[in-house]
Amino acid sequence: MHLPDPQYKTADGSALRIWRDEAQNNFLSQREGRPIFDEVIYAEIISPGSRDSAPVLELVRHFAPEMNHPGPMFHSRYDDYKHFVEDFERKSATDASLAGTPLGEWSEIPRRLAATLRASNIYTVDALAALPDSKLSAVGLDGRVWRAKAEAYLQTAKNAAYATELAGQIDALKAELQASRDREHVMATRLDELEAAKNGGEVPSLVADDATPPTPPII
Repeated sequence: MHLPDPQYKTADGSALRIWRDEAQNNFLSQREGRPIFDEVIYAEIISPGSRDSAPVLELVRHFAPEMNHPGPMFHSRYDDYKHFVEDFERKSATDASLAGTPLGEWSEIPRRLAATLRASNIYTVDALAALPDSKLSAVGLDGRVWRAKAEAYLQTAKNAAYATELAGQIDALKAELQASRDREHVMATRLDELEAAKNGGEVPSLVADDATPPTPPII
């Protein structure tokens, strides 16, 4: 990725480079069964005269809609660079969102069409699926078809993820049931062993219960 030149200068003389990119949301990707990315604003602080690598901070993370997060997540040092970030966002204001599944991760869409959509600030399958009728002209004559395909892709991926999650829960329940049966078998075997030990430890009577005791000899 080509990074912009530093756009700002901080009070201590450091150069500040700010850019927007996408970062995969591993939790959502696993849950939804498709690669999902969040939109992230990064900042690189370049100290004057320093030969060391400049630290890169993830200042702001805008979560994909599926996360149902109440708002963006901010770095602990966000307030130090807040006015720079606000200026950057004003200058790069756009309706485009990088949150979701990038078009490049969707094998069905032709590269030519993906390039056309990116030129119209449509970068994700999610954005295409949510495209209103008034903006379908950006897709072309088959705009409705591709929007429907995007919707179907998202729904299929979600169903597959749910099926995978359900299968995992079933496997876990089966394993738990088998473990319970194994424990019951061990307990039953132990009880049998204890019962056998108990019976084997009894001293048998030498005289039958209904036998007459012998008469002692007369001396």
